[in-house]
Amino acid sequence: PKAKDKSTLGDTKPTCVSYDPEYAQLLDEARKLLENTDDPDSMAFGFEILQTMINRGESFYPLDDSSTLFVGLRVKANELLAGLGPDGLKKYRETYDAVAKGIYEQAQAGDFGKLHQVVDQYRFTSYGPKAMDLLGSVFFDRGRFAQAAGAWQLLLASHPAEEDIPQILAKTGTAYHLAGMDAMADKMAKALKDRYPLASADFSGARPNLQEFVRQ
Repeated sequence: PKAKDKSTLGDTKPTCVSYDPEYAQLLDEARKLLENTDDPDSMAFGFEILQTMINRGESFYPLDDSSTLFVGLRVKANELLAGLGPDGLKKYRETYDAVAKGIYEQAQAGDFGKLHQVVDQYRFTSYGPKAMDLLGSVFFDRGRFAQAAGAWQLLLASHPAEEDIPQILAKTGTAYHLAGMDAMADKMAKALKDRYPLASADFSGARPNLQEFVRQ
């Protein structure tokens, strides 16, 4: 009798993902274009490639040379935008802020889904941080504390202005605490203690020390 095939893991079925090698090539091309920081046309074309990929969203990119592990194409495109220097980020925002502003204003008018669109597709415009912060607030007000913490954690990873970081840390830590995720809350409190021990902010007419506020 033939030996049984032991290469499979139980009854696990392979997962199919949408992968087009052309997108991998385009991603590499965008990376090269963005290296030409003195050429506005190259930068603009690189931005256009990345934004198209981000808006498409559902395709995947090989995580390594084995081509057996994949990551979302949107993730890889956003990684390139995250690596832009101040000048590159300024140029990107000059190109896409107007579009992001229109979507963000629809969100402010009550279309909650538009907040997700700004966060997912226009994270590195001037309106990306605003959308992440507002999304966190909406989740928090609805008692969805883990999701609120996630939105504010994403905001922390998006290089906010230095003066805004203490309050974002405090909000994130508080949301984690209320979600029962005390290890993460302690991590936020420690970051406040180590980096911003004297930071305070206005809450309901009071101005508590933020690291103490998170620990309450």
